[in-house]
Amino acid sequence: MHLGDVVTALPLAGVLKQRWPDVAVYFCGIGQARPLIECCVHIDGFIDVEAALADPAVLAAAGAGVFLNPYPSYPLMRSALAARIPIRVGNLRRPRMWRYCNRFVAYSRAHSCEHTVDIVLKNLRALKIRTRIADEDLRTVYGLSRLEAMPPELAALAAADRFNLIVHPKSGGEGREWSLSSFAALIDALPAERCRVIVTGVAAEREAVKRECPSLLTRANTVDLMGRLTLKQFIALAARMDGIVASGTGPLHIAAALGIHALGVYPPTANINALRWAPIGLQAESVGLACCPEQRRPSCLASQLGAPCGCMQDISPEQIAGIVQGWIKNARKAGHDLPASADRATP
Repeated sequence: MHLGDVVTALPLAGVLKQRWPDVAVYFCGIGQARPLIECCVHIDGFIDVEAALADPAVLAAAGAGVFLNPYPSYPLMRSALAARIPIRVGNLRRPRMWRYCNRFVAYSRAHSCEHTVDIVLKNLRALKIRTRIADEDLRTVYGLSRLEAMPPELAALAAADRFNLIVHPKSGGEGREWSLSSFAALIDALPAERCRVIVTGVAAEREAVKRECPSLLTRANTVDLMGRLTLKQFIALAARMDGIVASGTGPLHIAAALGIHALGVYPPTANINALRWAPIGLQAESVGLACCPEQRRPSCLASQLGAPCGCMQDISPEQIAGIVQGWIKNARKAGHDLPASADRATP
């Protein structure tokens, strides 16, 4: 389970708390997700999945009455059965779940045209909850408001007189990526007088950027924070920023859940496109080709082996820059103290 998966599961907790405010909600997941879960006010505790698999008593100790398994794990459901959790919800379309579960929902991921969040929420039907997230609930349903206090040097990065934009150029192998040269061209197309760019990512991604496009980290209007933030620090920083541009990756979904401008760059391929994985938030949007052109199919197949995806590279830096400059202009109209003299047309 990647960070993006974890973010798309958070609305389960938000909806449960809306229905039953006093219910205790625990999240069982990978250890890397703990900092994110600890930022969510809807979740009362974290259970490490490795500990739960090694000893079902870890699950039993939570005293849970219901076990939801939105990203199906047969070993984890087996532990839930061994822990004697009374209600264990599984997908009826997965026959291997039948021996472990006693309540069922039925849906298909592979053939669905729905967003991942909508698919995840289908699990609540087993509890007689049928819901879709309304626009007015987007601000609260994720619950990412238990934020870590930021060191002064990081808090100072949020410039009061400029639009603060996070560029997160890598995806940790989670999906197809917009090229580093395109991200660099995007930064060059933005007015330095009105936009501060902060480049984020983990240490391993920073090494990849240094090998493939080192100039991305040395642009005049950029601050390089790749490999220098904990996950909690990234979340707290993103909450202070005005926007983010990224390929489909966990930090993009986190930023969207926080309510800032979030623009995802996606391929048109089924199950990894914006239809399935677009960021969801009050100011979230996505860009991608409507379909895969015939001449791009060989490069799309090659991208599965690590080669650049032609469909992603067909999305121009100028197109993305135009969207971000629209954000900047709207921020100035809304009263942000951005220099008017820096207005310029989109390239």
